[in-house]
Amino acid sequence: SGINAEYGGHCKQFIPTYNELASRAREDSNVVIAKMDAVSNSLPRPFESRGFPTIYFVPKGRNSRPIKFEGDRSIDNIIDFMQSNSKENLKFIEPEEKYLKKSSDEQPENADAGTCSGSGSSEGQCSAGKSEL
Repeated sequence: SGINAEYGGHCKQFIPTYNELASRAREDSNVVIAKMDAVSNSLPRPFESRGFPTIYFVPKGRNSRPIKFEGDRSIDNIIDFMQSNSKENLKFIEPEEKYLKKSSDEQPENADAGTCSGSGSSEGQCSAGKSEL
């Protein structure tokens, strides 16, 4: 999936953070960073999304329920949220160089384009992430 060139907003802005999170979690085989296009796919229960991007953390365990993240979408806040809702110590490392913060007009090379769709209107939607441990 890719971003429609006309689509702007919070989803497009979140993609670098999302990619950095996945890069930082790459050595912990118990952490899965996943994303889903909520426009093209139906959300399974109990997930729901009223705004985009919507971020969930699903702690490890058969009976775990998704926990919706509702804070500031900085990398540190998301990692802290995941750590505080996990019974295990999650392993996050330095991101790969291509995901390090760059000036706002630079994009990381070979970075995943994300999953946003729609036009520049408010009807466009994307969902960037379910994190699972």
